[in-house]
Amino acid sequence: MKKLLLFSSLALLASCSARESEKAASENILGNFSFSVDTLIVDVGEEIFMPGAYDMFELSEDGNRLFTYFEPELEVHEIDLNAIKLLKRHKFEKDGPNE
Repeated sequence: MKKLLLFSSLALLASCSARESEKAASENILGNFSFSVDTLIVDVGEEIFMPGAYDMFELSEDGNRLFTYFEPELEVHEIDLNAIKLLKRHKFEKDGPNE
């Protein structure tokens, strides 16, 4: 009877220690988490604008220019991707043209 008690207590201790190591491994689920951010710095010259406010992006047919819609000012910014520079701001009227 003593041997049975000894073997069952050893089995119980072994099973508890295994669960504890599994629990420790599962607690740190973000241990291998990593991320990267791609950033593009555009030369805007004398202009001031908020880069986080762009809604849509569209590439030109040749892939050299990027057109972005800037909703608060109702304008499209044309960016040269080779020179990474703001080329022109195309402004629009809210109500349309006066013609």
